[in-house]
Amino acid sequence: MKKKSLFLDSSLERLIVILLGIALINVGLFYVLRTQVNVIRLLQQQKKQLEQDQSIINSSEEIYATYKDNIEDLLAVFPSEEDVLVFLETLQDVAKKHGSNVSARFFSSSPQQEGDKLFLLFRVTLTTNKDSLISFLQELEQLPYMTRLMTLSMGDFNGIQGDMNVTLLIKLYVKNPFTS
Repeated sequence: MKKKSLFLDSSLERLIVILLGIALINVGLFYVLRTQVNVIRLLQQQKKQLEQDQSIINSSEEIYATYKDNIEDLLAVFPSEEDVLVFLETLQDVAKKHGSNVSARFFSSSPQQEGDKLFLLFRVTLTTNKDSLISFLQELEQLPYMTRLMTLSMGDFNGIQGDMNVTLLIKLYVKNPFTS
């Protein structure tokens, strides 16, 4: 009988060891499975984020295609270094058309910063009458560049309809960076 009991005990021990081994394998597999599930969730989140990013890119491309010409037109109002000389010549020509004793000069030699924009200052002096001054300002407004009239001073009036000396300080917004 003792042999039978040893046999049962060793069979029982083997069975327990096997069951413990299976249990440990199951715990290990559960851990691996849980890790894989977390990886899959992370990949799904990344896929969703990439799809959203792609959607944003597609929308941006559509918007750019729609407004490409408008964007180029808007950028054209900011002259480059070369275009500033053309602006100065044009400014002088317009001033000469509406007055005499015209002088148009850079007030600053390099662009100044205003927020994220750059600008150059110009001083224009001319002798003109009220009606011609208004025509000059209207024509200045029609130039293809973004400008801002900072000051307008008038002096030496020769009557209500007579000539006067006018000085204007004009901001011309330029490309940033200010290059050709």
